[in-house]
Amino acid sequence: MRAIRRGYSVNDPDDCSIAVDWRWPLPDNPTWTMSQKEGQAWEGGDPLTEYGRQILLEHFELLDQADDLPLERIAVLSPADLESRCQKPVRQHQSSRMGDHVAASAVL
Repeated sequence: MRAIRRGYSVNDPDDCSIAVDWRWPLPDNPTWTMSQKEGQAWEGGDPLTEYGRQILLEHFELLDQADDLPLERIAVLSPADLESRCQKPVRQHQSSRMGDHVAASAVL
């Protein structure tokens, strides 16, 4: 049985034109990437940056675990993996780009 692949996007709470996205740039290599809104279109696929790492740590309420989640490690942890490290459930996520509400635990 093949797992369903779903994207997951976390917008910067201070700048809605910046987002961190869970994507599959290669078929068996999911990773977090950076994207930025340019006019009406989203452009991205750039590697996760330290700024993006901070967005993820805040979104998944993992700031207290920051030392255990360096950039190289967090870049390959799925939304479900990050949510499982959190002490309390992560809020439902909605991205205007994705359309539906998706719980992080539903994303591989």
